[in-house]
Amino acid sequence: MRRNAIWLRLLFLPLLWAAVPSAVSAQALKFEEPSDWRIFRSPMLLIQQSNWVDITYVRGMGVKVEAAGPGLADRALRVDSTLVLRIDGGRILHIFDLPDLITEDGALQHRFEAWLPESRHYVVTAPCIHCRVTYLIDARDGRVANIGVPPIVSPSSRLGILWQQNFMDGPYGPTLIDLRSSPPTLISIPPASTCNAQTFLLRPTATWLDDSRIEFTGALAMPTPKGFAEKQILRIIDGKPVWEC
Repeated sequence: MRRNAIWLRLLFLPLLWAAVPSAVSAQALKFEEPSDWRIFRSPMLLIQQSNWVDITYVRGMGVKVEAAGPGLADRALRVDSTLVLRIDGGRILHIFDLPDLITEDGALQHRFEAWLPESRHYVVTAPCIHCRVTYLIDARDGRVANIGVPPIVSPSSRLGILWQQNFMDGPYGPTLIDLRSSPPTLISIPPASTCNAQTFLLRPTATWLDDSRIEFTGALAMPTPKGFAEKQILRIIDGKPVWEC
């Protein structure tokens, strides 16, 4: 019975997404102070500290320290169970793991995903029950926004696509994020059904072909409808997303 209910949900969700209005809208991403950021219980603390972490000294104290990403030892560190990020103005943002909070992946541990030098943002994820939270953190002031999923960034790092096809929670249409503006702008993308009635559900893998084209490919996790497009291509024309028909 449970399996049948899930399959019925999968069959109807694409139709619901296809019914979403096709108009493109844009809105500025809302950032908040880290001291107030308690969504999904991710405690953060922004402190004034002119000197960056002395890795040798901290390791000498018996504390595990490593760069959060390749070549980022002077900008992003994991110090024991804390992510430490450099913020402009001689400040450091601490993001604390919660070992007593259990998620689907075990104890809640924040994961450093990326440093975007062009727009000067950090990307950090945190697992939660049946979901994953993604924080976009501005290195200029330490302010935080939840963008849901890590951005798939264009070759120039000026644009990104927020896209994750999750069949248990429904297929969410992709969103374009313009990282050139401050704050970044979220631009809605019309459903692919506005181009072809057979492309009501997107392929799961999004890849930038260049700074103006994104290709969606890959096998679906459900039976493929007859006549379903092998790939879909989204073009960015004058800053607006348009499906290539």
